[in-house]
Amino acid sequence: MDNCKRILLVCTGNTCRSPMAEGLLRALARERGQAVEVLSAGLCADGSPASPQAVAVMAERGIDISRHVSHPVTPELCAAADVIGVMSAGHRDLLIRLFAVPAEKVVLLGGGIPDPFGGTLEDYRRTRDALEKAVRVLLPNCRIVRMEERHIEPLAALEKAVFSTPWTADGLREELQNP
Repeated sequence: MDNCKRILLVCTGNTCRSPMAEGLLRALARERGQAVEVLSAGLCADGSPASPQAVAVMAERGIDISRHVSHPVTPELCAAADVIGVMSAGHRDLLIRLFAVPAEKVVLLGGGIPDPFGGTLEDYRRTRDALEKAVRVLLPNCRIVRMEERHIEPLAALEKAVFSTPWTADGLREELQNP
């Protein structure tokens, strides 16, 4: 997946918020037909499974995170990510300080997502719902489709406006027929 966008989601223990965000973002990318690699990790992760409440509220959305095992944040994960979504300003600050992550690479999701750890199912639902809205900023609102005849003229106009040596409509049409 060298040409796809790599997204890392970070929280504290990688058992509640970031695995829920990972599941939601993967589902959204699949729905939009977008090729992205989504991973999650925690600043204090210890190999624990996703919390039972997180698994339950994600199952309500048809998303299975039951096999998730928490992973610690590493410098390598941070370096490989194109963007890192965090749940709190503290997470952002620690990534910048401990792993020298450039500030522009880190996105504070939803202005901060409350940690439901130890809370009720309703707390987890509120967190899931906040994450569902917040992760959308990590994916461009576009869909990749196979080029069709109807795309040729607008694409040729865009080529002409942007490039000094643009593809012509005839050239695009030829490529459309190229197996």
